[in-house]
Amino acid sequence: MLLSPTNYTENVMNIFNLRTLAIAFTLLISLTVNAESLKSRQYKQLTTAMGYPYKLLINRTDTVKIIYSENNKNINCKVIVSWNEQEVQTSSTKITKEKFNDKPLASCLPRKKAKEILSRTFE
Repeated sequence: MLLSPTNYTENVMNIFNLRTLAIAFTLLISLTVNAESLKSRQYKQLTTAMGYPYKLLINRTDTVKIIYSENNKNINCKVIVSWNEQEVQTSSTKITKEKFNDKPLASCLPRKKAKEILSRTFE
C-alpha cells in the first residue's frame, strides 16, 4: 500500500518529533543527574586554629584537603597534603563532630604526623 505524499510527510514528521522528544527528555534527565552529582562534590573551605605545625604546613604546601564524611555523632576524616608534585595521604580517623567543628585539621591530622609531613616539605 502506498502512502500519499501528505501522509508520508506526516509519518516522517511524527517519527522526527518522537525522536526529538526522546532526545530532549534524555538530555533533561542527564543534566539533572549531573547537577545533583556536582552538588555532592562541592568543596567547603574550613577554618582551623593556626598554631604550629599546622600554620606552617598550610603555608608551605600547595593544598591541604580534609576529606570527611559524617555519620550520627562521628566524623570519619583523612587529610591529603600536596606540594611540588608530591602528595601525602593520611589514614582515615574517626573523631567526634565537636572536635571536628573546633579544630578540623588538628583533629584529623595528629600533631606528630603534621610535623613529619612539614619536615618533608623542606627536603
